[in-house]
Amino acid sequence: MMTASNERQKAFSVDCTVNGAAETIRFSPYALRSERMAFELEQTYGLDTEGKLSQQFEGFAEGSTEALLLSCLKSGDVDALKTAGLVLYERPKKGDISRNLSVYDPKTGLSFTLGGIGLIRPEQDDETAFVLDNPMLDKEFGAYQQARGQNEGGTRLVTEEGFKSVTNRSVVGVVAYESGPYNIVRKVTETERMHALGITTPQFIAAGRILNLAEGQYGFSIYRSALTPEYMLNLSLYLDQNAQFKKNYQVFLESKYQQLAKMHREIGESHGQPSVTNTLSQIDVSTTSDNLCCQIKDFQTNQPIPRNTQKIIEDGLCPVKLPFSVKKSPHVAAMIYDLQHALTQELNILFMPTRFIKQPQEKFNYIANQSARLLRVVASSYGVGSEKAAQEAIDFAVHRYFDAIKQGVSMDRYNEMIAGLFVHKFFALSADYAAQIDITD
Repeated sequence: MMTASNERQKAFSVDCTVNGAAETIRFSPYALRSERMAFELEQTYGLDTEGKLSQQFEGFAEGSTEALLLSCLKSGDVDALKTAGLVLYERPKKGDISRNLSVYDPKTGLSFTLGGIGLIRPEQDDETAFVLDNPMLDKEFGAYQQARGQNEGGTRLVTEEGFKSVTNRSVVGVVAYESGPYNIVRKVTETERMHALGITTPQFIAAGRILNLAEGQYGFSIYRSALTPEYMLNLSLYLDQNAQFKKNYQVFLESKYQQLAKMHREIGESHGQPSVTNTLSQIDVSTTSDNLCCQIKDFQTNQPIPRNTQKIIEDGLCPVKLPFSVKKSPHVAAMIYDLQHALTQELNILFMPTRFIKQPQEKFNYIANQSARLLRVVASSYGVGSEKAAQEAIDFAVHRYFDAIKQGVSMDRYNEMIAGLFVHKFFALSADYAAQIDITD
C-alpha cells in the first residue's frame, strides 16, 4: 500500500483567447495523497497506428503523458503526476467521492480523465484535500452515499411504458468491465459510436481490466480531449462584469442544443443525464477563434427514444407543485426529460448574480430577462418550434413563475420552474409534437 504526501497544488490558471477575447481559466486548489494498492492491469483497448481506438493497438511512447497516466493507474502514485507538471482538476464537491481523476497537461493543452482509479475520498475538515484509497467492492455506491448523507445518484429512464427509476448499483471506487447495464466496454464503444455520428465527445485512448480485483470483473479507462474547464469556477467565460451573457455563452448553448437535437431527432436516442458535468465547455487553447464548443460525455445512460406516441404519462410540469398537469407520450417525454434536466442546471448560471440583488422586483426582472435570452438561443438551436412558439413558451414560463412567487414559492426555485414550464409548452406548441402532449390547469 502506497502512502504519499498531501501537498496542495499551487494556485494555477491558464491565460488563453476564446473566440477572439482574452480569458483566464482557473483550477481549484486540490490536494491528493495515495494509500491505494497497486493494480495489475490488462489493457484491452488502445490506439492503433492511425491513432484510432482499437483492440489491436500500439503501446504509448516512452516518456509521454499518456504512458505516465497508465503507469499512475497501475501504481496509484499520484505524486508522479504533480512531479510531471500535470494539474489536478474537477475536484469532487465538499464531502463527495469519486472514482475518476482528471488532469490537465499545460504542455499540450489537453485534458485527461483516469476512470476506475479507485476511491477518491475526502479528508476530514478540509474540502480541498482527498485520499486515493482502495475500492470498496462490498459496498454499492448508492447505499454508501445515502449513509453519508450525499447524493446517491441513479437515473430516470423513459421506456415504452413510461418513466423507470434505476438506482446506482455500481460498487465504490471502480466500474464493471463488461457486466451490467453500465460498464467500461459499453461506455467506450458508445462514445466512439456517438463521435462517429457527429457528436463532440472525448477520445478514449486506453481501457481494460484490473486483474487483481475480483478476477478481472472491474476495469479502467483513460480518455482525453481539449481543455474542459470547471464550470462554477469559470463562470467569467460566460458572464461579464455586469452579469450579462458573453458571446461565448451563446456559442456554447448553440453547440449543446444543436447536438441534443441531433441525438434526439437524427440518431434517435436520449442521453439520460445531460448535466453540466456531462455537457462541458471544450476549449482548444492552441487557437484563438471558433475554439469553444460543447463536449458531451458519459454515454452509459443513453438509449433509444421510445416509439410510443400515445399520451400514457401523467405528470407535473416541474418539481414545484403548480396548478398544471400534463399528459404526454413516452416518445415526447424522453426528449422533454433531457431538455428539462439540462435547462434546470443551465439556468443556475444566474444564481450567483442574483445573490447580490437585494430588491425583489429587481431580482425578478434580472431572472426573467436573462432566462428569456437564454431560452431564445436554446429554442432556436434545438429547433422543434417557430420563433413565435418559442416566445409564447417563454412568456408562459415567466408568467407562471411570477404567479408561483405570489403564492409563496421561493424565487430561488426559478430554474426548476422555468425549465419545466418552458420545455413542456414549447413541445405543446410544436406542429410535430402537439398531438402527443396536453397541458391542463
